[in-house]
Amino acid sequence: MKLSNSPDPSNPSIAPSASGKQPNSSARPLKLYRRRWTAYFVLPTGIVVCIAGIGFAVIVLTASFERLAIVLVGVSLFGSLCVGIALIQAALQTLRTKGPTLILDERGITHIAKEEIFIAWSAIQRISTNEGEQGDDLGIWFKLDDAEGQRLRRIGTRLKRALIGADKTIPLGNLVYRPKELAATIAAYQSQEEEKQGSLT
Repeated sequence: MKLSNSPDPSNPSIAPSASGKQPNSSARPLKLYRRRWTAYFVLPTGIVVCIAGIGFAVIVLTASFERLAIVLVGVSLFGSLCVGIALIQAALQTLRTKGPTLILDERGITHIAKEEIFIAWSAIQRISTNEGEQGDDLGIWFKLDDAEGQRLRRIGTRLKRALIGADKTIPLGNLVYRPKELAATIAAYQSQEEEKQGSLT
């Protein structure tokens, strides 16, 4: 994975950080919401997975109550319940969420999931919108010479950064958004932050 600070002008998913490449007038707040319609498919799928696991356990134990059968049933039931419950919880969380999940404004980036996480623009060194295994995660690298950036880096472990390639990743796959609009918003706010920092020096 390329970690250089030089943006690729041919790739709109990498927000440029050089001052002046995006006018401040284009920096407008952007709110991203969860893709709710998928929850209506995920919720019954999770229920079916749980029921199938329980049904399989009942059938096997009815036919045989030997030790091997009990072990097989235990493992399969545990796996199906874990998967099913995870799907149900994710679907319910999506349906219960009324407000935005990701907010980009003049202060920074706010990610609202199980807890609210705020990252100021002044702590961000670089952002990419095509990180992760599926290429649909927001990858964030923090500044080493910034106190807030150093604090945020300490939250994650070295192993985590080695695996995901960034200091922080935010999943975008379950959100409704336009990639070009997201990249342009990030670029505009980064340019605005660089102009602000330049005026202080």
